Amino acid sequence: MDVLTKQGYTHCFFVGGGNVMHLLESARTRMVCVAVVNEVSAGIAAEYFNVANRLTKRRAFAMVTAGPGLTNIVTSIAGAWLESRELLVIGGQARTNLLSDGSIRQIGHQEINGVGIVTPITKKAVQMKIPLQSDELVTICNLTKRGRKGPVFLEVCLDVSSMDFSGDTLTETHLQELTIKEPKIKGTLIEEVVNKIKNSTRPIFLFGAGLSFDAVLRNSDRLERIGIPIATTWNAIDYWDYSSKLYAGRPNTYGMRWANAVIQQSDLVIAVGARLGLQQTGFNWEEFAPVGEIIQIDIDEHELNKENPNVNLPIHADADEFLDALIPEIESEGF
Repeated sequence: MDVLTKQGYTHCFFVGGGNVMHLLESARTRMVCVAVVNEVSAGIAAEYFNVANRLTKRRAFAMVTAGPGLTNIVTSIAGAWLESRELLVIGGQARTNLLSDGSIRQIGHQEINGVGIVTPITKKAVQMKIPLQSDELVTICNLTKRGRKGPVFLEVCLDVSSMDFSGDTLTETHLQELTIKEPKIKGTLIEEVVNKIKNSTRPIFLFGAGLSFDAVLRNSDRLERIGIPIATTWNAIDYWDYSSKLYAGRPNTYGMRWANAVIQQSDLVIAVGARLGLQQTGFNWEEFAPVGEIIQIDIDEHELNKENPNVNLPIHADADEFLDALIPEIESEGF
């Protein structure tokens, strides 16, 4: 809990239980702990606390007990996975000497294979049978916001959370270093994008939540001067001021009809941090932006390789770094 506090965690949303009693006792003396009625609420509250505090950098996590506590929060974890949201879930587990090897369904009280359940919908799921070094814990927890954001699950066995130990005596590294290869932007690609903008008559930016609000904020004045219309996805709904003359609405299957009409008539759609899923393009994705080219910038290469929609120029890059590099180049061309 000391490590989490140093990483900016100020709030814990939880449903208590015996297998997390020691963790909760430690959390309540260091941060604001908010009890909720159901575990799914804990996950949603922590996820949107992080969204709401993206400028203050305050962070929240969810804490649930083993068994039904874990199974109840799976829906929240799945939502954060699909929406690429930052979410840390700390769960309890039975004592290490009461864990089943798989041949018996259950030995420990409320024992269930939490890591096995959530592994497909988390960036990392770790069962903590031994104390972790603080740097290991930092690395694991920060996976929630590194690269493409997503949930991380840390399952702590009861005897580990209750043992006496000194952090100074932890010298072994029990987990391999977790690294994420950050894609580098090629200058030639920036130049290619600028040339496509120069040769277009109806370009439009489509900002998604893969682009941070910070990046939009620091470039907002320059974007206004450049004058290219800006549309937003569902998850980036508050990225651009509705009263701005550049605001091009929220085009998607739940969005404004006029916003969809605008993007359909564009001759160049620049999707920055928008995965262009079916809710964005419509199920008739072959007809998305039918008279224009599509440039997509995404940190997840798999999103660029999918066949829907047809992307003319896929760029594997961090959306923030791309926007920061693109704007000065556009300005240098006299926009």
